[in-house]
Amino acid sequence: MTRTFRVSLGNSSLTGKQAVDLVRQFRHQLCSLHKKPDLVSLVTVEDVEARCRGVVAFYDADNPCSAEWVKQAEALRAELWQMLAARRKCAVRE
Repeated sequence: MTRTFRVSLGNSSLTGKQAVDLVRQFRHQLCSLHKKPDLVSLVTVEDVEARCRGVVAFYDADNPCSAEWVKQAEALRAELWQMLAARRKCAVRE
């Protein structure tokens, strides 16, 4: 039997298509920093009341590799969301 845990990795500050794009970039950046184990699932969630999208990690707590990856992701999440939001603000369409 496995113990599956759910951990929120944060929400996008944007709405609509911009939120979808930012969440996709967040997931991509997170997985490029540390290779995601197969036993970790990153799921995009939508909060209808707050009108935002976020990322939730589901993982097997009995697997030390998965638990360590989620712990690292939790430590990086705030900085990564800020970096992506700042990068988006600096982007200029030509």
